[in-house]
Amino acid sequence: RVRTEVQKVFSAGSGAERVYFPERSGSITDRPLLTFVILPPDPSADEKKVMQMVESMTRECSTSGRTFKSALIWCLPDPASNLYDDARKLLAWETIDQEQGELRLDDAQKRQLGESLDKAKRDLKESVWRAYKTLVMLGKDNTLRTVDLGLVHSSSANNIVTFILNRLRQDGDVEEAISPNFLLRNWPPAFKEWSTKAVRDAFFAAPQFPRLLNPDVIKQTISRGVENGLLGYVGKTAKGDYHPFVYGTFNTKLPVGDVEISDDVFIVTNDVAENYKKSKEAPQPTTSPRVSEPVTPFASASASAQTLPFGSTDAPTPMASSSLITRLRWTGEVPWQK
Repeated sequence: RVRTEVQKVFSAGSGAERVYFPERSGSITDRPLLTFVILPPDPSADEKKVMQMVESMTRECSTSGRTFKSALIWCLPDPASNLYDDARKLLAWETIDQEQGELRLDDAQKRQLGESLDKAKRDLKESVWRAYKTLVMLGKDNTLRTVDLGLVHSSSANNIVTFILNRLRQDGDVEEAISPNFLLRNWPPAFKEWSTKAVRDAFFAAPQFPRLLNPDVIKQTISRGVENGLLGYVGKTAKGDYHPFVYGTFNTKLPVGDVEISDDVFIVTNDVAENYKKSKEAPQPTTSPRVSEPVTPFASASASAQTLPFGSTDAPTPMASSSLITRLRWTGEVPWQK
């Protein structure tokens, strides 16, 4: 009955996935989604062993390492709470209520029974609120951090999930929105382009990042970053070019619905986007074709070719020809050389 009541109390409200009473790390899925892990109330639980189990399940998922360790918020009950005592009282009043026909209760007794039954239900609900006052999560130093919620009661919020989320928001552990400047300040130095999927996953895998109440809020961040000229939204071709390439100085529109969370879509800083834009706008150097001048050979002599008188010093007149000189014929006496 105690576990049923715990589930009933934690089922109200929205904003986080809930996993009740896991016995193995594989029972907690490894997803980029804020998840409350509620441990069962156990008066005999050893605190040291409980923390060892939390440590192990935070870092492991079945037989492999857990990727989204920061997504888990552990809700631990106080072993010294009155949960079981209040549950026994409620069970006793429920038993009397079921047997009231045999007990032949008068109207006053029936009225008193109803009031006692309602009070027992309220007391058990309050016991659940008071018992689950401890949160455990991964801190920014990658070690487990404990948060004491203090004196908790049902009048603090509409439901216990909303109460816990409000506290996490106050402490900066959970955010409803992220500024594009936050991405620029925490840009991984090794990345020229940062995939949109890796951006989203970082908020649930890297303890330095706050957790997102809604993972899709990162789409709004990217959209605002492009509109403000802080980010470029690009895809990459096989040649290394950007397509699509969405970037402008200001007022470049990228609707939230058009932002894709994928390994194949990226954001880039405005410096990278500007350099790429300039490289595509710059005129490409062109080379003029090289024209070679034809060589005009001397005309070859033939049987009726021009002959020079012996002793003449006049050079033969060059004649344009489309063919190359293959031989030279001389008619007459060849003079001797001194």
